[in-house]
Order: sequence, then C-alpha cells, then structure tokens
Amino acid sequence: MASLTEIDYYLLSKPDLSDNTRKTYKKCYDNLSDLMQTNMINEETQADIYNKIKTIENPNTQQMYINIALIIKHFHNNKYEYLEKKRELIRTDIKNKRNIRKKEKKDELPDYEDLQRFTREMLSENNYRSYIINYILTEYNTRNKDLDMQIVDNNKSYRELKKKKDNVLFVSSSGKNYFTRSNYKTYNTYGQLNFEFNNIKFNRAVKAYMNQQREKGVETIFLLSKEDGSRIGEDSLSHYITKYTLDNMTESDYNKISVSRIKSMEQYNILKQISERRGTSVPTLVDEYNINIYT
Repeated sequence: MASLTEIDYYLLSKPDLSDNTRKTYKKCYDNLSDLMQTNMINEETQADIYNKIKTIENPNTQQMYINIALIIKHFHNNKYEYLEKKRELIRTDIKNKRNIRKKEKKDELPDYEDLQRFTREMLSENNYRSYIINYILTEYNTRNKDLDMQIVDNNKSYRELKKKKDNVLFVSSSGKNYFTRSNYKTYNTYGQLNFEFNNIKFNRAVKAYMNQQREKGVETIFLLSKEDGSRIGEDSLSHYITKYTLDNMTESDYNKISVSRIKSMEQYNILKQISERRGTSVPTLVDEYNINIYT
C-alpha cells in the first residue's frame, strides 16, 4: 500500500473540500513533485521551488504550482513569505498577458449584433443544430460542456433528467422552453441552473431538429451528436461546437463579445444577467472577458 504524501495529509485535515478541489490539488501536487523530483516539497527551499516553477512557460500553471507549494509550507508552519511575494509577480505577469490578449481580441472579434445576425441566418437556412447552438451561446453565455445536453418534448422525461443532474432542454407543446444545467464547470458554486423562456421560433426550431433526428431512427436526442445520433465525447466538444459558430469562434470568444458590449454602469443589469446565466461572478466576467477593460 502506497504511503501518504504531504498533500494527502493536508487533504485529510480539510474534510469540507469538494471532490473536484481535492482532485485539482492532488494533480498539481503530483506535477510539482515530478518537476522538483521529490515528494517532500516542504523540505525544499523557497528559492529552489520558485526557480523550478519558473522553468514552466505558462504563468497560469506557475501560479497553480506555487499555490500548492504555499499550501504545503503553510500546513507545516514553515516559512512561505518569499513564495508569496513571487506569486504576486506571477499574478502581475498574468494580468499583463491578459491585457495584451484583450487588445488583440478587440481588433479581431466581431460585434454582438454580428452573432445575432448569424444566428438568425442559421434559422433561415433551416440549419437547426447550428441555430440552437448559437442561440444558447449568445443568449445564455454558456461554456462548451453546457451544450452537451439531451433534448426532450415531454415533461416526464424532463423531470427524470433533472433528477439525474444531466443537462436537458425541454420544449413544451405550449411553446415554452425549459433549459436546465447540472453538468457544468461551476456547479459546486451555483448549483443546478434552471431557465424558462418563451420563444416560439426557438421552440419550433428545436422540434424541427428533433424530427430530423427521429427520421434517421434516433430515439434519444442530443444537441451535440454524431451522424448515428450518439453523444459526442467530452474531449471533442470544443472542436465539434466551433464547426457551427460564426468564423469557427470558441465559446470564450462569444462570451467576450457578449460581455464587451457593456460600456457603462447603466448596463450593469445585463452584466448581472450574464453572470447568472453563465454561472460566473461579475468580477471574473470583467477581468477575464471584457476586452475594453484592462486590469
């Protein structure tokens, strides 16, 4: 039986941590141990840890590793002030690189109106899958995983899928649409997200898409599916979705465009709505996605 590592002892002392957080900490610790070629991070000097971490090119990865080193040092009541100062330098580097990317994106990305126009075009061309994907991306600011959903047209199936904590879109006979997400990135923070909205065009387009699938003999209908109707694998979501977006843009680009249309505090309600629909805090939206604001 393998002996417990430093991170194992730390995790045992923190029973309230979520499973996802535990997995993240464990993976980062294992990667840092491999980098340092030791499973006793606490015994390494702060300078040695930092110098090794700086050999990693990505500053976001540097920050993850230095956070783990700080956790270990702090847990063992060891000195960590030097690493804290270096972490601030890494954070500054991350902000600077983010601002550079924002400036580049500002010149590259289309306007929000372009996304809406493209969405309407997909409907007029009867490209129902593309229309649904683009409508949800623009109106509900979702990530890729959120679009990995089953589509149903009866209330019983909808209730069952909600209980199973799957992502599901239910189009009712009355024309009302119900969109529920349980399998998404920030579920542990925001819980199950449920939205109801009236849009007859959307409702009819989804039903038309369902009919297309049923004509091919598909019984269980997914928005993101292969030719035979089977669900797309999670590792293929990004590549699959960009085939249906304007200029093959990513969901992150769509969200940047959506957030960046907000020019003043008078539009704060729009930003708040995006936050609620995406499951992301307002500060994160401003820092990470508004290409007009440099932090």
